[in-house]
Amino acid sequence: MLACTLAATAETVTLNSTKASDIYSYSDKPTSTTATLGINSSGPGSPHSQRTLIEFNLTGLSIPAAEIGSAKLRLFVIPPNPAYGDFVPGNAEVFRQTAAWTWTLQNPSLRWNDFKAGESYGLLAVPAGSEGFWREIDVTPLVVSWASGAHPNYGFALQSESETKSFNVSFASTIVNGYAPQLAITRAVAPAVPPVLTIATSGASSMVLHWPVAGSTGWVLQTSETLAGPWTAVTGATQSAGTWQVTTPRNSSGRGFFRLSKP
Repeated sequence: MLACTLAATAETVTLNSTKASDIYSYSDKPTSTTATLGINSSGPGSPHSQRTLIEFNLTGLSIPAAEIGSAKLRLFVIPPNPAYGDFVPGNAEVFRQTAAWTWTLQNPSLRWNDFKAGESYGLLAVPAGSEGFWREIDVTPLVVSWASGAHPNYGFALQSESETKSFNVSFASTIVNGYAPQLAITRAVAPAVPPVLTIATSGASSMVLHWPVAGSTGWVLQTSETLAGPWTAVTGATQSAGTWQVTTPRNSSGRGFFRLSKP
């Protein structure tokens, strides 16, 4: 017979972007691309620079703001279009977009002045060798502010860390299946200190199991003849001197497993 305890695990919800677009600075023209999100700087004056806006729909998020433990913006790096220059590594700065914006696949009409950056939430590093890989940045404070209603959710605004020196990267856009921008939100789970389960024989045909009452709320005693399950609940436990106790017959096979499990 074997006794063990299983702890709870954190829940993660991964959202795909609902809309995303890059914005081109030259002559205040709309972007000509839909599958890529360019962020670049062409040097002093930035005559051909690009910035990017990305938005996620948090409506119906199953994790309340108070229970968000972490939130990460994840972008997939792809080679830039050779017509617009080679890959140049560096950092993209992530801001809170402070104004609503409209974009559709059929009408990518964003202009340079649609980029309305508020507070900075850090740098997304895109080093050499990043092409073909995901890059991510922790944006927990911003996502919590959206989920709580402290700020309206107009999405992320990204630009080069410095538009006075060269930088050129491209990310997969919303329409690229499997590689669209992602927002991974994980529920905060306080480390569970599992109650210790002990087991002893009681005569030739019974087992006695004990575990402390303190800290055992929500934990369920289960048994199975194999580790693969199925697991069934064991009932009939009683309290004595701060300890739960249950006496159960031995399994007919002569072997078995017991565990405390917390959903």
